Amino acid sequence: MRFDDLFNDIDNNTADRLSKEYPVLKDEKRERLYAMSKRKYNINEKHENNAAEVSGVEEYRRPKWYKGASIAAAAVLLVAGIGGSMAFISRNGHSPAAEVETVTETATEVTTDAEDTVYLNGDEDVTDADAIAKLLTDNWLACLYDVHGRTLEVDKSSVVTKTITSFGGDEISRDFYRVTDKRYPTWEDLEKRCYEVCDSELGKIVLDNCSCAKEEDIDYTTLIYTTADGYYVNTETCDTSDRLYKWLDDDVKGEFDENGNIITTRRHIDLDVDPDHVYETKFTIVNTEDGWRISKAEENPVMTNSEETDADAIAKELTDAYRDFVCDLHAGTLEVDKSNVVTKTLTTPDGSELQREFYLVTDLRYPKWSDLEKRCYEIFDAELGKVILDNCMCDKEEDINYYTFMYTIDNGYYIAKTIHDDSMGPFEWDQNIAKGEFDDNGNIITTLTKTDSNGYTLETSFTIINTENGWRISEAKEKLYGVPESDNYDPNINE
Repeated sequence: MRFDDLFNDIDNNTADRLSKEYPVLKDEKRERLYAMSKRKYNINEKHENNAAEVSGVEEYRRPKWYKGASIAAAAVLLVAGIGGSMAFISRNGHSPAAEVETVTETATEVTTDAEDTVYLNGDEDVTDADAIAKLLTDNWLACLYDVHGRTLEVDKSSVVTKTITSFGGDEISRDFYRVTDKRYPTWEDLEKRCYEVCDSELGKIVLDNCSCAKEEDIDYTTLIYTTADGYYVNTETCDTSDRLYKWLDDDVKGEFDENGNIITTRRHIDLDVDPDHVYETKFTIVNTEDGWRISKAEENPVMTNSEETDADAIAKELTDAYRDFVCDLHAGTLEVDKSNVVTKTLTTPDGSELQREFYLVTDLRYPKWSDLEKRCYEIFDAELGKVILDNCMCDKEEDINYYTFMYTIDNGYYIAKTIHDDSMGPFEWDQNIAKGEFDDNGNIITTLTKTDSNGYTLETSFTIINTENGWRISEAKEKLYGVPESDNYDPNINE
């Protein structure tokens, strides 16, 4: 399959590494990663009804080999990771909001000094695309960090401790510094600054996802809270500001497109999460009635020249991501709160009623269903990703039906108890090394197997294509071997 690719990217090795590390993280670190995840991955949730058949808890009993070894066909996979990039915001909804930095203004000269940044007024006749691109992307970087509290000046002797309820229902303490930044005496000053860098639509997305709340509305995700006489920022957010990233390129090229917008790209390394990989952000800058503003910022990982031609490395990275994603979605490896069980009454196809139980998902890597959706598009191209999501049987709470696998609420989601419990957990490939070969079309082909304790072997043949956003899996064909003939099973389970 070849299709248009829609989304932004994080590095799969990083996601795999982080997912393995989470279980041993201290509580405070887990809280910080959860909050980071929430603000970084704001994807518009799009849920469609699907027709894949799944039965109720009491009735649902797929063979063990099927649940553990294969997620088969269209229902396949979604892998781990809050990700290793700043994951900027895209107007199309497939990119998430990331850390937010600062920008400042001055007169009409174009300057990007951190202490004297400016923005362009609507009545200025500026046509230097390079200067505009550098100015606004420098301002974007600075504005993002400020809006998320990373680079705000604070009074570290003024610490307020708040008791909040964690995502799992436990009470925890979180400390906040009082903000004393003269550039932004109030939160409204920061909001104003955001709209001097972003257009109205992108600016609203940034601000809606900056985890700022009124004091009385503080919750587990709050990074900044406001009061009548000022605002406060989470102490750990400020104390980790030494791990911010900088642009890797000082020479910024801006080009006008056919609509008169300016297009430019810049690269960075995320020192906070993933210092080993380079990410590229593509900006679209539009000339509004208030002046030039950023309307879109789409981030993707950048392969080095050696990685671009290393078929084995690409094959291993994506097939490992495939494996982990399958396990997270279908093999019981999502972290859940087993003390939080909701029972739903559903109607079967024959009209009778059944009870089905659901666990609350508390996985720090995927606080919301939209985080799983995003991860799906970081592994698969647009067409295969859509097929997977259309067949994962996730519905809004009010739309729950007999086929529902998961359902979403405003601040989280639930997974069917039997689906989670009645599984064999994670698996490993039989092969330690994935061998990738280029075909005549420049795609990478690789095949891996997984053999379970019953002697059933699942063979998965992958086709990996190079999209404009990087390498993605476009086909994953599975065949099952070793099943007795009496089982009457077609080995070509998702041809």
